[in-house]
Amino acid sequence: MEACRITQHRPSMIFLSSTDKVYGEMEGDSYFEHLTPLRGIGVYDSAKLAADVFSRTYHEAFGLPTVTLRMCNIFGPYDFNSGYRLLPRAMKNIFGAPDPVAPELYFDAIEHHRDYLYVDDLVNAIILLAHGSVCRGEVYNLAGGTYLSTPTMLRTIVELSANVERDYDAGRAEKILRNGIAVRVSANASTVHAISKQHLNGEKLVNDTGFQPGESFTDALLETIRFYREYFIGIKAEVASAKRLAG
Repeated sequence: MEACRITQHRPSMIFLSSTDKVYGEMEGDSYFEHLTPLRGIGVYDSAKLAADVFSRTYHEAFGLPTVTLRMCNIFGPYDFNSGYRLLPRAMKNIFGAPDPVAPELYFDAIEHHRDYLYVDDLVNAIILLAHGSVCRGEVYNLAGGTYLSTPTMLRTIVELSANVERDYDAGRAEKILRNGIAVRVSANASTVHAISKQHLNGEKLVNDTGFQPGESFTDALLETIRFYREYFIGIKAEVASAKRLAG
């Protein structure tokens, strides 16, 4: 933003990808942009909160055309963070091994609730913000199309993964269903502060841009699962081919 401030040719919009975690633990039914206090306390949350504040400051002090979007949990193809993020991690368990492995649910996440939104809908929201002059200097919540508990999200992933797999291998599909989800107790105390419930009110974004999710949650999740199945099957085929060549 400082580089944008001093440059001769200012951009028409500076977009900041923020997060619902800047609000911290939820009180009430949902977060509102200018009513809910910003109380993010994790390291990631605080870093995002700092950027959020600087975005607003550079607009108010220097007139930069900033737009801040506080996002919910985004899912879709090409997210390969299987070490941390819920859906890619579950997909690696279900499709990344010779036999399906039950996705893990950590015991301390049983009561967690999150918003979920498909990545194509996120892109659409950004395009709408880019074209809306009324949005400059504003902060928006990007509400999810679906609000679910973490156990419900994992059960839905398992059921839809089995539905997808039935088109290819009925036996493997039944294994996916029988495995269900595995509840685990974390061996080490985490230094990451996990917020129990995160739910964004997105009325302001709808009012200013007309944004609406384009795909149903189930259709978007099925499309995502099909992507991961093909991705992991492709990896296994490459490994098998390399072993044949080496042998």
